[in-house]
Amino acid sequence: MKMFTDEVLNSIRTEREYQDNAIKGGGTHIVKEFPLGSALSAIQHKLDVAREKWYGDVTPHQDTMEELRKIAAICVQMGEQYGMPIRK
Repeated sequence: MKMFTDEVLNSIRTEREYQDNAIKGGGTHIVKEFPLGSALSAIQHKLDVAREKWYGDVTPHQDTMEELRKIAAICVQMGEQYGMPIRK
């Protein structure tokens, strides 16, 4: 299932909204000031989960893509927190 870039970015935006709501609601490991090292560990964990799901997944790999959306949102959160350099 192909998507336009704006649709993909909107999907990532909804994941960031989910993260922010989870922070406000408490009872989650997601925190407002997420240290970069913790984010890298979370990304690695979600990548491992994505790889496991991919192994048993079939096109269009929706279970795997769920995990990649989460990874992208963690990257966005880190960009918001630490700044994201522009591609030169």
